[in-house]
Amino acid sequence: MQEPTAARPQPLIFSADVVCPYACMALFEVEALAARLGLPLFFEPVLLGGLFRETGGADQPTTTWNMAKARHGFYDIRRQAALRGLDFKLAPGHPRRSVEAMRLVTAAPPSERLAIARTLALAYHQDGRDLSDRALLAEVAAKHGVDIARIDDQDVKDELRAATATAAAAGAFGVPTFRLGESLWWGADRMALMEQMISGQAPQQPAPAASGARVLRLTHDLSSPFSYIGVSVAAAIAARHGVQLELRPVLLGALFRSIGTPEVPLFAMPEARRRWFARDLGEQADQQGVPFQFTSHFPVRTVTALRLCLLRPDLTLRLYQAVWLEDQNIGEETVLLKLLEAWGEDGPALLAAANDPALKAQLRENNAAAEQEGVFGVPTWQVDGGPPIWGVDRLPLLEAILSGLDLAALDAGADGSAA
Repeated sequence: MQEPTAARPQPLIFSADVVCPYACMALFEVEALAARLGLPLFFEPVLLGGLFRETGGADQPTTTWNMAKARHGFYDIRRQAALRGLDFKLAPGHPRRSVEAMRLVTAAPPSERLAIARTLALAYHQDGRDLSDRALLAEVAAKHGVDIARIDDQDVKDELRAATATAAAAGAFGVPTFRLGESLWWGADRMALMEQMISGQAPQQPAPAASGARVLRLTHDLSSPFSYIGVSVAAAIAARHGVQLELRPVLLGALFRSIGTPEVPLFAMPEARRRWFARDLGEQADQQGVPFQFTSHFPVRTVTALRLCLLRPDLTLRLYQAVWLEDQNIGEETVLLKLLEAWGEDGPALLAAANDPALKAQLRENNAAAEQEGVFGVPTWQVDGGPPIWGVDRLPLLEAILSGLDLAALDAGADGSAA
């Protein structure tokens, strides 16, 4: 009797457009990732602009960013590329039209598509060449044995359009996007998280490393679930690298109003991104080993509790856990009072002290200083007062800096100048 054939595993579907530098970073890692997971890989060329239109996003989301976020994004491209051994930077005139370039990728046999996309990625993000330049496309086509005339064929145009619509229908709203069955991950910076979710293997902690750094500052607000994750792991990171941890509370809503960001960014997201956000938040907490549940009191009013953080920094993590683990409404002073007394504190005295005008002024001064330094969201990390690094998903970069990466030298080359 013939043995039953083992079921073939579902493919890891990788959607990308070469106009996106982060998608192009993923191009150089995705094959090895799929191999480690034992999954067949299917590369799905898509149009990023088409995804935006399909899902209700802005045609150029970066045009809606405030100046601090735009500046951070400018440097982040080079920083994230450097962690991957690539020399990417913001291309002149970015974002350039990539329709013809993605048709060229689509026109190639599936076995050649990743190679062509990598060639285009290096031409654009490393050499600064124009993706819409037919001479460049003809050069790449010839190198990979593809007829350049195919980019004008209707069947190629239709295939690219259909792939974009398929990705959007599956929940993709940007690139790179990775899909496995019903699961979806967005971003080159989610590849390690995705690998952990699929394999079930916890991430390996970086080895302790001496650094010349003295202070790791973490700017945070109790209203942010990502800040909760950041504060939960910050002490371990500081101890591992032998640096002093400084927690700086800010009132995030006031900061957003000052720099022109929606006060609750989650409410301004397209629906597809909002659905992904909920999954991603839980997965990031799992990745860092932080127990978490989304509070039913969102958005959280935190002004009094933040003053308590100023007064008693040792209560910071407990206050975060009250919100993001125990679902306590810390916007109510009666709730704060009960929590403080349950922790063995003199609740009335602490709440009275938290309303001291000097503490109110200190919180305002923290906001002003953070804005002046280029902070636009939380959690934001700074090493020895250096440039802001935003997000729990930038912990690999933070670890590299604490281990000796020269961020100033790296940033010096982000505009094409010598580092």
